[in-house]
Amino acid sequence: APLHDCAGILEQVHGFWTDLTNWPLSNAKATWFTDGSSFVRDRHRYAGAAVVTEKDT
Repeated sequence: APLHDCAGILEQVHGFWTDLTNWPLSNAKATWFTDGSSFVRDRHRYAGAAVVTEKDT
């Protein structure tokens, strides 16, 4: 597969959200985590994510 710049592709397709940070909100009711995984199948891109909580297992 050819190398690509994920951030560059996202900027072209969706634009960047300049207000996003790597820091959680202090008063959030939930915190979501993603692993950044993605893959291409039959020329369609898919993204993987998992939603977990800090209290439930």
